Amino acid sequence: MNIILNIQGGLGKNILATALTRGIKKRYPNSYLIVVSGYPDVFLNNPTVNKTLKHDQQNGVYEKYIKNQDVKFFIIDPYLTDDFQNNRGHLLNIWFNLCGLKYKGEQPEFFLSNAEKQFYHTAYKSDKPILAIHTNGGASNQNMYYNWARDIPENIVGKIIETFKKDYNIVHIKRQDQMSYTNTKQAIDGFRSIAYLLSISEKCLLIDSFAQHLAKAMNKKAVVLWSATSPEMFGYETHINIKANNYTKQPNPNH
Repeated sequence: MNIILNIQGGLGKNILATALTRGIKKRYPNSYLIVVSGYPDVFLNNPTVNKTLKHDQQNGVYEKYIKNQDVKFFIIDPYLTDDFQNNRGHLLNIWFNLCGLKYKGEQPEFFLSNAEKQFYHTAYKSDKPILAIHTNGGASNQNMYYNWARDIPENIVGKIIETFKKDYNIVHIKRQDQMSYTNTKQAIDGFRSIAYLLSISEKCLLIDSFAQHLAKAMNKKAVVLWSATSPEMFGYETHINIKANNYTKQPNPNH
């Protein structure tokens, strides 16, 4: 049987979905699993996935994998469900239920090749322990310098860097278009190199974005800061989750 899993959304959601592919393979061990997503590289070397395609690479899929064949489709977005909109449980539970699967504690997984590990080992060679920090998230087209609902305030980032700069090499996970900080180095390349960086870091300070899912997939415990979103829906108990205080002042309706 062929199974087509369609994933809409960003990098973090795709990394989280590797737990779902594990669950699908447990339920349908002899299936041929095809993942259609915006981030096929997330599933490289993943033993639960047989084929990956980008959304714009689906020409010929019907003839090759669907026509006159036994096919199951998982194409429902969990974000569009009543359970998600009403905060009824973790995203993984909701997604598994949508697919008719029982969630049994599956967690994100990420697989680096030996060649990647060797290359990144040289790139991230450090004379001190590494502190990896991810301060600002979101897509590259969001046109926002700072997102209060997710990003770490600049003054807090500054205090963290000042506290740890003597004893740690601080590696900042960021895009080229995002703000930089002195006394830090920028993470190299893309998210696969960042997976290795997280795995070798002595400390990880992250936000609710792709890196906290990636840390979990690499079995790395991290400190994750939460503001408007919730670790009960998007996070992991194995991380140290720090939630923002409740609001103490009502917003001015005239502003």
